[in-house]
Amino acid sequence: GDRTGAIAAIVIGIVGFAALGWGVVGLLAAHFARLDRLRDDLLIAAGTGETVPVERLAGASEVARLAQAVGTLVGSQRSRQAARDRQIETVLGALADGVVLMTAAGQVSLINGAAKAVLGAEARLGTSLYDVFHRHDLAAALQAARERGRAVPAQLRDLDGRPMTVRITAIGDEGDAMLQCAAPAASAGRPSAGRVTRA
Repeated sequence: GDRTGAIAAIVIGIVGFAALGWGVVGLLAAHFARLDRLRDDLLIAAGTGETVPVERLAGASEVARLAQAVGTLVGSQRSRQAARDRQIETVLGALADGVVLMTAAGQVSLINGAAKAVLGAEARLGTSLYDVFHRHDLAAALQAARERGRAVPAQLRDLDGRPMTVRITAIGDEGDAMLQCAAPAASAGRPSAGRVTRA
């Protein structure tokens, strides 16, 4: 009697506790799955500048509000950055002198029309200025600009050995730099700087 009832109560308690535990595990798994989807959506939003789709956020009000706030912030920052980029491109495109922004590895990340005219087809987005100038010349000029913390004049030789006077300025702490070169003189004045190409 009493012993069988006690054992039955214990078994029912254990089964109930196990069912409750599995229920909690299921709720936690669903919550973490929503957070994983949110993380993926936020990573996509950060890369594209778009907000997280609202339909993906149904059923998780706090997570939804957070995602919308972050998505809105990312979108507005992207819009402001795009406006600044257009201003920079307009200014650089209007310059008669050539301007090239390069990464620490020498990769072209922005180039205006005047620089394309001076440096030729080898200098375009994604290419390396080490494919335009002698490696030693460019590396030494970059190092001098970084050490001095200001624009420095440099005499670089292209791969055919022709000299070119440029100014190199270190930009930021990651090793990026700006190369300026004079536009070639045209018989009827200076050439139009043209468009800016950005990475």
